[in-house]
Amino acid sequence: MVKKGKLTGDQNPSKRPEVRKKISEKGKGRKHSKKQNEKMSKFWKKRWKEDKNFVQKWINSQNLNPNKKETFLINFFKQHNLPFEFVGYFKVNIGGSFPDFIYKSKIIELFGNYWHKKKKSNKEFNILKTMGMNAW
Repeated sequence: MVKKGKLTGDQNPSKRPEVRKKISEKGKGRKHSKKQNEKMSKFWKKRWKEDKNFVQKWINSQNLNPNKKETFLINFFKQHNLPFEFVGYFKVNIGGSFPDFIYKSKIIELFGNYWHKKKKSNKEFNILKTMGMNAW
């Protein structure tokens, strides 16, 4: 199938290493105005909140799997017949927080360095507590 107006294979300049490097360098160090940053922030927050199709596509594109600590806990819970279920990676939303493990009103959240910052983690923890969740 030929895509009209599209360059494919070797004809596509963006496939050449020197062109890719040029494109990459062009975007580095680019700064937006404070007004533009606020505008983009509002746009993306609104999109994440309202566009469920976008969120689901993003989640699916990430090919997310449990990390080592989560895998350890999954295996630990199975070995000891504990009822906690792994619901990480956006399966359960509790007040804008996405816990890693859940059982009834009890949750376990692993605050790793990649997804969580200390300040954000404390905020999420407090939100969950105020909602009556037993968060660890």
